[in-house]
Amino acid sequence: GVEAPPDFFPVGGLFMDTVNVILGDVDADVTVTYQIRQTASGRADAPQDVESSVWSVARTYSTPITLPAGEWEVRACAVGDEEGGLASRNLPSRNVTERYTVVACDGDACCQWRVVEARFEQVRDGLIRENASLTQDVDADRVRDDATRHEWLHSEARYLEAEHEAQEEETKAAYALGEMVRWREATRRSEQTLGALEQDMAKKLRSVLDERALIRMLNNSAASVDDGSPPEVASPPEV
Repeated sequence: GVEAPPDFFPVGGLFMDTVNVILGDVDADVTVTYQIRQTASGRADAPQDVESSVWSVARTYSTPITLPAGEWEVRACAVGDEEGGLASRNLPSRNVTERYTVVACDGDACCQWRVVEARFEQVRDGLIRENASLTQDVDADRVRDDATRHEWLHSEARYLEAEHEAQEEETKAAYALGEMVRWREATRRSEQTLGALEQDMAKKLRSVLDERALIRMLNNSAASVDDGSPPEVASPPEV
């Protein structure tokens, strides 16, 4: 992993006479190294084309860093100790830089009030920026919550729609099953009616055939009486 960068107290800003900068780290197995430099605007003898002086040699932080009047930059990073166990496996943290402007008031009350006022404005502006950042974060969270709620409602609508379609399909299946049962019952009744009709038609057909045989026999009997021959006995009809 990577070490967490050290904390600065106080953070950069405007101060009077001197300022003591404290570098802190919550991990006891981490060493904090720092460098300082004075910017060109804080040096009376600085050439116009030089922006700032070079960084000092890296030093191990042990006591607060005292900065006199001038404009300074302090750069620090955290490095894991070689004997720090697991901490030694971490990479050094990124460099963190703070800028300090120290005004030499030398007891001048007006200068001190101007520094206090400027310091107050810096703190106020910082709070305004932090509040704006928090507002943006809240707005971003609200947008994400709205998107999540919209997605949930959309998913719920899809679920309800699918459930409604499943209920409709179940209703259609039950209706089709009922229609099949009624069709089978109607078919059974139709077969029974057709069988009864066939039996009735067979009876009527036998009755007609019996009547025809009887008529034929009577005709033969009448003919035999006329010519004196014995009457012909008709054979039973085939069914």
